[in-house]
Amino acid sequence: MRSESTGRCVPKTCKSWLCPWCNVWLREGARKLLVSGMQTRPEGYDLALFTFTEPAAATLDLEGLRQRHKATIKRLRRRGWVAAYCTTVERQKRGALHPHIIAHVPREICDRMWEHGDQRRTREQWRWHFNELVPMARELGWGPVCDARAAAVSNELARYAIKSLANYATKEAWAQLKGAGVKRIRPVRASRTWAPANLREFQRGDQASDVGPWVDIKLPRTC
Repeated sequence: MRSESTGRCVPKTCKSWLCPWCNVWLREGARKLLVSGMQTRPEGYDLALFTFTEPAAATLDLEGLRQRHKATIKRLRRRGWVAAYCTTVERQKRGALHPHIIAHVPREICDRMWEHGDQRRTREQWRWHFNELVPMARELGWGPVCDARAAAVSNELARYAIKSLANYATKEAWAQLKGAGVKRIRPVRASRTWAPANLREFQRGDQASDVGPWVDIKLPRTC
């Protein structure tokens, strides 16, 4: 593959996230997807980062996580807390899987969340966290440790989301999942309305700016 904007070439072999060559442009596509969705949220919506964790006895495999994530998104939407979203998965050292969900959230709901960087939560923010968020998480099977924080596009939490969430799509992170017996790896999940294009289009470079678009090139045979 060759980037037409920079001239950079990377070998394209298997399109696997675990391949050291293919991962270069696959990961870049994932980062572009994250950033695009964060910048194109609809009017009246802000960004928020949700984190849910497994209980002390971690039992979820990736299929179990997929089912619980699906139920979680359904509940969040039913409550009117989340519209479009993008999710990445972290595997902790203890083997627990937990999702990080960056989402378009109605502004009135973001106002009830603790904004990253604030020194202390207000009473209303504490009340929302412990009376609404934590009980919902436990009903869905998550552990008591959960979090939801409002984020501006340019603040520290947004920068963390771009850097850390995209890093969960590295070959090292997904090698851990592969070692745990995962057969099919989807490092990033996003709703259809999260960004103007889907993950594959970003990975092909169709929506790229500083990197790409990537095009296939054939090298002459030497033997």
